Amino acid sequence: MDVPQQIDGFTVLEYGFFPSPILPQGYVAPPDGRRPLEPVQNLAICVREGIQGYYLLYCNPDWRYVTYCFNETMEYTKRNPVEEFGQDVTDWRERG
Repeated sequence: MDVPQQIDGFTVLEYGFFPSPILPQGYVAPPDGRRPLEPVQNLAICVREGIQGYYLLYCNPDWRYVTYCFNETMEYTKRNPVEEFGQDVTDWRERG
């Protein structure tokens, strides 16, 4: 699937991938029967009109976002995957 220009109203600036779908470090499925978090593989650094900062959308292999984080700087946004998932995205690509 091609990288979308927008995901649920967020405009994609850059994107990257994990080698395979993964869950956050230390993730434990909810014990109360709530739906567990879906593994993520695709990542998109996005902006939203009227908001200063960057959203990092963690998406499934079909580019549906599963979870996200918000940061004020691009630098911190790009450090988030290794902090949350224990894997880095070494090849961020600009969305053309």
